[in-house]
Amino acid sequence: MIAAILDGIIVGIPSAIIMGILSVGAFTATTTKIEFDETTGELTNLEADGSFIGAFLVSWLILLVLGIAYYVYFHGSERGQTPGKMIMKIAVRDETTGGSIGYGRAAVRWLVAGVLWMLCYIPGIIDVLFPLWDDKRQTLHDKTVRSVVVEVQ
Repeated sequence: MIAAILDGIIVGIPSAIIMGILSVGAFTATTTKIEFDETTGELTNLEADGSFIGAFLVSWLILLVLGIAYYVYFHGSERGQTPGKMIMKIAVRDETTGGSIGYGRAAVRWLVAGVLWMLCYIPGIIDVLFPLWDDKRQTLHDKTVRSVVVEVQ
């Protein structure tokens, strides 16, 4: 859990900077057109150019790609460790061989965890709590790709 918090900080800081940069441009580029209809006393023709929404979506897409790249790169590497896992001295390994799970399985591992969290949080919570009662202390996303998180020196 501490490793996940550390990794969240490592990914979160550059992500916040990117969102901030994109948001500044969006706020300055957004235009709104509002007309007042004197006969009815109502505001009409409310228009916005959508720059803010576009920048918001682009920034979230960038953050998603950064997060995926971070976790897939580190978990799929030979070490199987993100910087947070390095600090906590744990690593993701193949449950049979003890070797690297590779980038393909690391991507599937991330995808399964992400989908479980997107399903109204409850499956994601069950996923992270699963090691508490599992014999191999595996999460559901670990079981999917046949990986385990082990202590390393």
